[in-house]
Amino acid sequence: MAAWLPSVVLGLLFANTPPLMEGPWRNAAGGIDLSFLSAALVAFLIYGAFLWLVPEGALPATSGTPTVDLATAAGGAPADRAEPLSAPGATAPLGAEGVMSA
Repeated sequence: MAAWLPSVVLGLLFANTPPLMEGPWRNAAGGIDLSFLSAALVAFLIYGAFLWLVPEGALPATSGTPTVDLATAAGGAPADRAEPLSAPGATAPLGAEGVMSA
């Protein structure tokens, strides 16, 4: 928001699209609409300055929400408890826990 708001305001000041919007600085370049160019340039400079001034390590940690294993969320077994796959029709002896062993 800190980069977007100033760029939008500046873009509106340079807007030259009659009859919709005519900013007070619309004739700064002889009637050429500089709204998009000026807004994009200001947003680029402000956002780039934020990235340069605030290193990634200074930002707060990501949310405390635990990560979700997609197999578990879909109803499958977690990767560390998944049973090995066998070929269709192949028989394998059952192990001590009643699980097929390879």
